[in-house]
Amino acid sequence: MAFCIVLLVASVAAQSAIKKVYNEDINPLEQIDHAIDQAKAKGKFVVCQVGGNWCPWCLRFADFISKDTTISKVIDENFEYIHRELQSPQIGK
Repeated sequence: MAFCIVLLVASVAAQSAIKKVYNEDINPLEQIDHAIDQAKAKGKFVVCQVGGNWCPWCLRFADFISKDTTISKVIDENFEYIHRELQSPQIGK
């Protein structure tokens, strides 16, 4: 039992260390329109990662692609990359 508690605490601590990339206060339509305008002006495409700060896998993916220099270079050179907040699912409802 103590091992499970230690594992849970370590998992929560590791999760909180990952940068939160989703902004709930941004108007999604304005965010997407702006990304499209920027992409057109720069001759790029748009990548919209949909997820949330409540989703550990979404945050891990965003962290991974920002830290992997090969992937981040490809994204920076070819895409306008935005994060769109999706509300947390209501589990059990």
